[in-house]
Parts: sequence; structure tokens; C-alpha cells
Amino acid sequence: MRANITGENDERIGLYVYDSNDVEHWIEMEFDGEIKYHEQDGYPDDPHDRTLNERGRVLQARDFARHHVWQETEYEPFPVEKKPSRNHACSTRDSGATDRTVP
Repeated sequence: MRANITGENDERIGLYVYDSNDVEHWIEMEFDGEIKYHEQDGYPDDPHDRTLNERGRVLQARDFARHHVWQETEYEPFPVEKKPSRNHACSTRDSGATDRTVP
């Protein structure tokens, strides 16, 4: 997966996330991680029409978006109980990894 932050305003931050099927997800979230907008063209819009694998990809894109925002900005888009350690972020940055997985 890979992601690119496209911008932010006073309420939200927006980004593109590309999943492992190279489907582009357009995601906007509030600074606390609440997803306010999520669109993609690779899977059915209705979650009930998606396969288990497709549902997983959509949820994974949302989690990766939060992780990317957390890693690249000062925002804290994870609840305390799900927040990754900053040491993990440093180790993935220092490793030169380009495809990062959500811990």
C-alpha cells in the first residue's frame, strides 16, 4: 500500500491510498481519524455486495490512511488503545521501506 496526502483545511486532511490491487481510494478524515469521505472505483459501493476480501481491502485502506497521517503529520488519528509507538514509525522510516504495512 502507498499513500499521498493531497491537502488539508481547518476541518480535515485528504489523501489518496493505493491498495495492494492498485485501486485508488480517495479519503478525507478529521484530525482525530474519523473518516468523513471514502470513495473508490475498484469495489462495489454497497459493502454487502463486496466479497470478504474486498471488504478487507476497503477497511485496510482506511487504516493505512490513518497510519500515514499519523506518520507524516503531527495529528493523532488513532484512539489511545490503537496508537502505534513512535519508535515503530522511526524504524520503518529509517529502513527505507516504501511499502509500509499498518502495524
